[in-house]
Amino acid sequence: MKRALIFILAALLLTTAAGEAPGQKKSGHHQQRSEPATRLADQADIEQEATLARREIEARYAELSAAVRNQDFAAYQALHAENFSARLSDGEVHNGAQMERRARALFGRIAAPISLSNQIELLILMDNEAIAIVHQKFSRTQQLAGELHLIETSTTQRETWVRTADGWKLKFVDNIHEQQTLVDGLLVEQQS
Repeated sequence: MKRALIFILAALLLTTAAGEAPGQKKSGHHQQRSEPATRLADQADIEQEATLARREIEARYAELSAAVRNQDFAAYQALHAENFSARLSDGEVHNGAQMERRARALFGRIAAPISLSNQIELLILMDNEAIAIVHQKFSRTQQLAGELHLIETSTTQRETWVRTADGWKLKFVDNIHEQQTLVDGLLVEQQS
């Protein structure tokens, strides 16, 4: 409920900041409603749109997890926008081609069992973009120095999604923090 209220307030503030008064319709003609009724209707519309966007983005995260679990690189890449990029935890920005090479290399080093989960902690919808604060957990068998090890990583990051004709696509990842890496159950790296 708290997340929904944050989302609704953010959406109302953004709508008002964009110069559109609550209750103002974009079409040329609309029914006259009292101001309180208009605000309630607008709030209901915003909440409905937020709920739908959240479901759609959660479905995309499920597709992303399945693509990684099945090591389906084409399906994984299809969930990324053409202009995808990421700012890594060291501050360096990688463009889509660099991130594609990085992902392809990772796919070549991992083996089952593979598990990827993304828990949306906060979602802010702004027209055709959505910002998700996500807690990600990724477990896999991976080659390190020529040997297979169980690698478990977790992180919290900000992910920007864009609505396209083909559905929501991941556009940008940044603010990567609270990183933790376990190798065979032993903590080897932790950053905040």
